Amino acid sequence: KHVFFSAAAPAGPPSKQFFNIMALKPKFRDGGPSLVRDLPPQLRLVLLIILFNSYKYFTLATALSLFATNEYGLSDIEAGRLYGLWGLMHAIWGFAGSFLIDCFGIRRVAITATTLGVLSRGVLVFSHSVGMMRLVLVGLGPLAEGICDPLYMVAIKKLTRRRIRAFAFATQYAFLNLGGAIGNNLTDLLRGRTWHMPWGEEWSGLRFVLFTTWLAADVCWLLAWFVRDPKPRGPAVWSPGLEANAFNQPASAGFVAIFHPSPESSPASSPRYSPASPVASTDNDCKLSLLVEEWPAATAGPPPEPPSPSTQASSPRGEAAAPQPRGARATLSWLKDEASAYLVGGGFARAVLLTTAVLCVSMQWKYMDTLLPKFAERAFGTSCPWGTIYSINSWMCVLCPPLISAMTPGHRVDDFALIIPGLWIMALSPICIYLSVSEAATAGWIFLLSVGEVLWSPRSQSFIASLAPVGKEGAFLALAGVPMFFSQYPAGVISGWLLDTFCPTCPSLRNDSCERDPSWRANPGSMWLWVALTSAASPILVTGLMGYFRRGKLAGGGVEDEED
Repeated sequence: KHVFFSAAAPAGPPSKQFFNIMALKPKFRDGGPSLVRDLPPQLRLVLLIILFNSYKYFTLATALSLFATNEYGLSDIEAGRLYGLWGLMHAIWGFAGSFLIDCFGIRRVAITATTLGVLSRGVLVFSHSVGMMRLVLVGLGPLAEGICDPLYMVAIKKLTRRRIRAFAFATQYAFLNLGGAIGNNLTDLLRGRTWHMPWGEEWSGLRFVLFTTWLAADVCWLLAWFVRDPKPRGPAVWSPGLEANAFNQPASAGFVAIFHPSPESSPASSPRYSPASPVASTDNDCKLSLLVEEWPAATAGPPPEPPSPSTQASSPRGEAAAPQPRGARATLSWLKDEASAYLVGGGFARAVLLTTAVLCVSMQWKYMDTLLPKFAERAFGTSCPWGTIYSINSWMCVLCPPLISAMTPGHRVDDFALIIPGLWIMALSPICIYLSVSEAATAGWIFLLSVGEVLWSPRSQSFIASLAPVGKEGAFLALAGVPMFFSQYPAGVISGWLLDTFCPTCPSLRNDSCERDPSWRANPGSMWLWVALTSAASPILVTGLMGYFRRGKLAGGGVEDEED
């Protein structure tokens, strides 16, 4: 027996659909594989890498600002700028990594990124120089982590079909946050003491926490060697004769590889492959443009050899062919062709606009990293378990997305029936701290933020990924995420300004005595009201543009529309 949640698609606008979702009831069905069993083995391995990599990333993100201030004496504004630069470089290298995935595949990118991750995190942990810390955080560290980040969404897109894709993204989201939850709880357990290392050094609790992230980077590197790229789909196979020639032609010869169907497949059995119909390669889109041609099975001998550069120089009528563009003209022509592939159907514009619209509310994730640790220690003392409070978000994101995804399948419940209510809940959640500056109110903020996040974030990721053209998922997702570049550095700078203005360092330079220091001039409640008001811009924008987001069909086509 397997449980499948299904019901008729709720009718009406998304606001009405959201409440109608409560009426969905589980429907039991005999036979049929479960969603978990449908996940490919390679995807399960990728999820395991996500677990350790997210522990490494989230632990550094939450400890970075406090580590820079307590370990090296950086001010709030300096630490905020450093965090902003780290996030900006992380986003830039994530953009580059998306193109690398399309060109070199998931396996090569995974091995390269995890190798660099071991080196960069080791330098950060074992070096005690502020200069080396700055160099790693704006150089090798973001390069390693940023290149690896797009791997997850691209791997899910390539390894799943539409029926289980929403569940796969929700599971990825859960594993991503499971690593963060473990990191948050371990941070509270490890940061409160001094650690005597076997080689004679004394490390602070935060440095030892970062040491555990270096161990996690080692595990990611080992697992990356078992990753394999998904096999190409389709009945077409290489002609042995052409395979020998295809990779021996000079790059400047303008060689076009010729495919033909396998001998046991006839044109009638392969209706998708019409004569002379261009298709995209699933493995090396950046290297070869493939042309499929029917080759009669009764014809003796191999297919004709590809035309040489000399025969290409003239047309069938004996006239000289138009010269092929070279240099800058060829590059511009290629860029034009690539851009037109993304703009077909309007999917790319919708993805970019949605990413831009949610920037304001997405910055709350950055504020959790930069504002929460320092705010908690200054307002409530160093004994405040801010790591445990932070972990409320991570644990909810572990448990809730798969359940919500199973109860609200993507083919039955409109994405924006969850996205819009989730954005509103998350945007207004900081008002809890404005009403009462207390540890309980802070935990309430994290709880409400998490409720909103698990509603809108996984569905927005799935919606954007579904718009990606087949074979160009990495580049599409990277280009669609360009607006995130503009939020990385400002988030760090704004965080430093908010702390310096509303919740500054104690005059006695002892954060555990701020609340008892009469000379401490702070208004932390106003800081969180400012966060709530600026976050509200996102649900307003998405609600106003919802009609445009839901317009048209999926741009990806191909695999996501296929049934098992």
